[in-house]
Amino acid sequence: MSAPREAIACSQTADIRSWPRLRAAIVSFDPTPGTWLIGVLILVSLSTMFVMAFLLTDDTAVALVLTLLVGLLALLGFVLGMVTSTGVRAPRAIDVGMALVGVSISQFMTREMGMPLLVAGAAAGTFVGLACLPGMPLDAMSSGSAYTAVFTGLVPQSITLPSWTILLAGVVAGTLFSIIGPSVMPGVGARMGTAAFMGGSLVYFMADALGAERPPLLPPPHEHLPHWAVVPLGFFAAIITWVLVDRFRMPFVLASAGPALVICALIASYQPIHAPTLGAAWLGGTFVGGSGSNRLPTALWVGMAGAIFGSLM
Repeated sequence: MSAPREAIACSQTADIRSWPRLRAAIVSFDPTPGTWLIGVLILVSLSTMFVMAFLLTDDTAVALVLTLLVGLLALLGFVLGMVTSTGVRAPRAIDVGMALVGVSISQFMTREMGMPLLVAGAAAGTFVGLACLPGMPLDAMSSGSAYTAVFTGLVPQSITLPSWTILLAGVVAGTLFSIIGPSVMPGVGARMGTAAFMGGSLVYFMADALGAERPPLLPPPHEHLPHWAVVPLGFFAAIITWVLVDRFRMPFVLASAGPALVICALIASYQPIHAPTLGAAWLGGTFVGGSGSNRLPTALWVGMAGAIFGSLM
């Protein structure tokens, strides 16, 4: 049953809601070599994300200051995540298998059916999330591995890579999430988002290595879109996800992907040019709302975090 397993996963993460607890976690921090390895990989990934954001940001003082602030917050989150981490675990066969399922579904929807990327990701995530409901075959970790791999499969048709390379990247991302488990870098959004970013980056690296065509790395179009428009999306996405998970005990993947499917489909229908920006703001906010109660314990904190996410985005 998914709910008890999710409860077990939450109980294995350190509570940092007070300074004494955080100090105790720092004093008792005794990472294994595997934890250090995963931590280094995550730090490199976050650093790469920061450098890309810095290079793609408009050359204005405000934009550059905000980019620097994002980098500092990411570094602080990394440090807090590391000092509360425990050991890695061996990847489970079901997690690896579901990663292959997740990336296959999203790749089929985008490259064969031509669905908008984020709509396809939310649809695939909803399918996986439904399989995590009580009485269904998946638990929180296997559905999380699949959901992580789903985002790696959101590859546009303009990237001329063979399918097996994208499947491989998805399996790598989902397996990484399985290895991280419930105790390394705790916090659903940070772990899933970073593992998915690693898988997506692997697709671009393989495209360059194999000489495949790919679009340049550019910010999504946002002309005539007020920058403040993404702030309420991050706020409401975080709150709604938190309510579904914390109050209705819905599996995180379903709580994230289900509403996102409706929102992203509406945005793609009425604002297709801005769908990448607005859809990403909503999906990112759901990951904020999926943070464990030991990180963001009340709706007030979740809403503040969602608004901060939207503001930085």
